[in-house]
Amino acid sequence: YAQEAFLPPVRAGERRSFEFVNGYNYLLDRIGSQDTTLKFNHMTVYIPVEDRDTKYRRRAEPSINLYRSDAPKDIAELQWRLSTPLATVLLSVLAVPLSRSAPRQGRHHSFILAILVYVGLFNLTGVARNWVEDGKVQSFPGIWWIYLIPLLLFIGLMVSPSWRHRKR
Repeated sequence: YAQEAFLPPVRAGERRSFEFVNGYNYLLDRIGSQDTTLKFNHMTVYIPVEDRDTKYRRRAEPSINLYRSDAPKDIAELQWRLSTPLATVLLSVLAVPLSRSAPRQGRHHSFILAILVYVGLFNLTGVARNWVEDGKVQSFPGIWWIYLIPLLLFIGLMVSPSWRHRKR
């Protein structure tokens, strides 16, 4: 407890500290009853110097640096970043033929199929990403081949006569 506290200006080469004026410092004994109270006019508490975190974080790395890298894990991270918007577009386009149903027919079949496509796409993308990271798949096709599946499904649903709306 202190009546006044402040953070003094930092000077080059000096440690950062807090300054406390006219207060009490309490040291509590957790085991016994040997608590100590210290009254002070002026007290300086130095802030511990923390080591900088120099660990490489791929997810925090700018995309341009990932683009320039030859490391398979960096390539997989970049492809994951770029493919997420593509997956969003493909899934939303695929929703059009999946939303169609014949008159007096339930939509449960299409709904279940849509959920399976969504879960399957992101699971396969995760597997393909791990394959690129491990070097089992080259940077090209990388994870891009996964997106042929929903594209072919879309084409199949649009071309299939059972999904077209016919006038009788």
